[in-house]
Amino acid sequence: MLNVTGLGAECELASWRSGFDVVEFVDLDDGRRITWREELGFSGSTSRGTQTRLRLTNGRELAREVLLVLDPDGDVHCTNDDYVITALKRLQQLGHDVDRVSVYAAPFRVEFGPRLREELARQIGQRLGGPSVEDSSGA
Repeated sequence: MLNVTGLGAECELASWRSGFDVVEFVDLDDGRRITWREELGFSGSTSRGTQTRLRLTNGRELAREVLLVLDPDGDVHCTNDDYVITALKRLQQLGHDVDRVSVYAAPFRVEFGPRLREELARQIGQRLGGPSVEDSSGA
């Protein structure tokens, strides 16, 4: 029997213009990541004339948007017992025998993919007009 070490969602820039792909996952104690509901996503564009551009304000706001994609009703998706029960059922359907207590105890997190992290840092750096956190050591 396996233990679940984490539940969550990963958000990445979509291959389609000005959007985000969201994938739900569970991490197991044997190092595997099991994904489901890979068809999720949302638009993050603003229109100015004929040009559409992606605007990323900060990581916290983006994480909130990801949670709203997972639960459009605005319930606290990651702490709801119904979500844990659904996760258990999905894992069983996929043939994974997991300890149910570990699913309830697992932390929920939102992760950003590498392209999204890079674009988020670029846009925030431009907006702030200063050095990144790594560059502000004062040395």
